[in-house]
Amino acid sequence: MFTARVLAASLLLALGVSPARAEDPLTTPGSPLYQPDPETRAQAKAAVDQNRLPATVPEEVEALPPARRPPPEARSLVSRDNVMVAQRRLRARGYDPGPIDGAFGQLTRRALQAFQISQGLPADGILTAAMVDRLVTTPTVATALPAVEPPPPPPAPVAISWSLAHTVGKTAHALPGDMLGRVADFVMSPENEVAGMIIATENGYGTNRGTAQVPFAKVGPSIAWPTVILPLNAPEALPLRDKKQKVELAPGQWLLTSATTARKGGETLGSIRDVIADSDGKLLELKIQRDDDSVVTVPAAGVELIR
Repeated sequence: MFTARVLAASLLLALGVSPARAEDPLTTPGSPLYQPDPETRAQAKAAVDQNRLPATVPEEVEALPPARRPPPEARSLVSRDNVMVAQRRLRARGYDPGPIDGAFGQLTRRALQAFQISQGLPADGILTAAMVDRLVTTPTVATALPAVEPPPPPPAPVAISWSLAHTVGKTAHALPGDMLGRVADFVMSPENEVAGMIIATENGYGTNRGTAQVPFAKVGPSIAWPTVILPLNAPEALPLRDKKQKVELAPGQWLLTSATTARKGGETLGSIRDVIADSDGKLLELKIQRDDDSVVTVPAAGVELIR
């Protein structure tokens, strides 16, 4: 009987009848489990405590954060390919969307917001299909580059002047250094410009003399040197020594030393004593002997040479 009462008390207490909430049935008169004997009550108490279920106290659970909207980095409503299109168009307008990788990251969102502000749109940073179309159709504004001054033109080559009187009689040589002969005359074109040079050639020890003509362009700057050097190698220079070579002038050409009179505006200025020209073959000045035997220097422009 005692054992049954103890087990009943244990079950009752295990089911939640806490001593803190209700009177102890072991010490309450009138209770079916009442035990007036202190020793019996102590034994029942020990049996109840031994069979009591452990109280479970729920652990404190950290409160979950309230539900939020997706972060701004994920506010893209278009495909990855369209994100790449938007990134390219943003970069073409001077905004930095980060790498062109199709990922709608923070840099792309900020670049999109800057574009939206420039267009007077709400800067929500949301990439929609309509926003991609706007990026594609809105013309880009070319950034004006600072004006860059063109480099100064190279200085014009200095014209080398030479005198007919001082050039005729100079020795003419080819590149190997062998002498071809001496400068004898110059060929003039119908435009009163030097077109060629005449060389009185010599072969060996003054034998096999002849006459050779070379274009004035081959004379180059050496026209003002003490010795005229022609850019001719040995095979090119050898035919110039052929005594049978003849000088043939084209129609309208004439030899400079044959011009004896200068005339300008129908007025005869006098006899030509010397001609000053540049290395391009353009006549610069004329030295003219007048009837009173005085020699004057006049510009060659507008002067007609009478042969």
